[in-house]
Amino acid sequence: MSDELARARNRRSRQRQKEDVRSHRFDLPNRTSEKLIDALKYFGRLTEAETSDSDCAEEEIGKLGRDLLVWFSETWREWDHSQRLEIPPIRVSKESPDFER
Repeated sequence: MSDELARARNRRSRQRQKEDVRSHRFDLPNRTSEKLIDALKYFGRLTEAETSDSDCAEEEIGKLGRDLLVWFSETWREWDHSQRLEIPPIRVSKESPDFER
C-alpha cells in the first residue's frame, strides 16, 4: 500500500513539474472555511449538496484562494508602498448595482 501511495505522490510531483507549478498546503480556521462555503454557495460556485461534500468544498476554496493569490502576486508592486497594506472592503451582490450619476 505504501508503494502505491509513493508512486501516486511521485506522479503528482512530476505532473506539477511539467505544468511549472508548486503545491502549497495550509490550514484555515473552521469559522473561515464555513464563511467561505456560505459565500461560494451564495454566488453559485457550490450547490447545496456540494456544501456537504468536503472534497468539493475544499476544491472550490482552493480555486478561490489560487485566483486571489495569483491576482495579488501580479498587482502588489502597483500599490502605494508608503502605507501599510490595507485591502478595502469589497461589496458584492447578486443583483446588478444601480449607479446614480
